[in-house]
Amino acid sequence: MLFARRNFFRRGLREMLNPLADMIADRLKELPDFSKAAASGRPDDAAYIRPPGAQPEAQFLQTCIRCGACKVACPHGVIEILTRDEIARAGYTQPYSWRPYRETGTPHLAFAGGHCRLCADFPCAAACPSGALTLPGEQPVVLGCASADHDVCLRTDGKDCTLCVAACPVGKDALRLRRNGDVRVRREGCTGCGACEHACPTDPKAIRVLAR
Repeated sequence: MLFARRNFFRRGLREMLNPLADMIADRLKELPDFSKAAASGRPDDAAYIRPPGAQPEAQFLQTCIRCGACKVACPHGVIEILTRDEIARAGYTQPYSWRPYRETGTPHLAFAGGHCRLCADFPCAAACPSGALTLPGEQPVVLGCASADHDVCLRTDGKDCTLCVAACPVGKDALRLRRNGDVRVRREGCTGCGACEHACPTDPKAIRVLAR
C-alpha cells in the first residue's frame, strides 16, 4: 500500500514538472546564439582599446567610476562610452555573462571619427578622478596593435590603395608595404593609435586595432 502511494505521488510530481521543463527548454531556445562570437578569437580581457594610461583591464574595470570625464576631455572626440546594447551587438558576451554589466559605461577608443593623437599632456588621463587612467611616465604608450585582413584589403583585388600606410604617424617602423604589395604591420613599432583603421575605406575594415 505504501509503495503504491509513493508511486502515485512520483507520477503526479513528474506530470506537474514536465510542463515546466518544456517551458524552460523553449525559453533557452530563444536565447541569442553567441557561438560565432565565441569563436571569433577576441580576447576575453582587454577586448576594447582603452584610453591612454589605462590600468590593466581587471583593475581598470574595478577603478573606473563611469563618470565620462575622459570623453569630455578628449580634444579629438575619439573616446566613446560603451553601452550595454553596443556590447551585445558586437557579440563580445556570452549568455548569463556579467560582461555587459562590468563594461557598460566604461570608455574606449572608437576610430570611426578619428584616431588617438597621444597628446603630449594626455588630457583624458589628467581628467580621470579615480585613477583608472593615470598619466603615462617615460615609457612609450601602447594602446593596441593593428591587424590587417588581406581578404578584405583592396590591394588584394589589385587596387593601389595606400591610405592606411599614408595615415600612419609612426611610418615604416609600424606599417609598410611588403614586396608582394601586402600591408605589413610591425608589432614592435605599432602604438595602436587607430590612424590606419580610421583611414581604411573598406567596410568591414581591412585593418583594425586589436587589444594586445
